[in-house]
Formats: sequence, structure tokens, C-alpha cells
Amino acid sequence: MSINNCAKILMSDINTHTEVL
Repeated sequence: MSINNCAKILMSDINTHTEVL
């Protein structure tokens, strides 16, 4: 897995948690 993909996954996870809040 490339660093770019890892960063995208982390950003998506943060966005998901933000939407829930």
C-alpha cells in the first residue's frame, strides 16, 4: 500500500467520523 492510499483512507475515516458528529 502506498503512502498516498494510506492518507486517503485516513482522510476518509476522519470525514466519516466528522459527519457522524
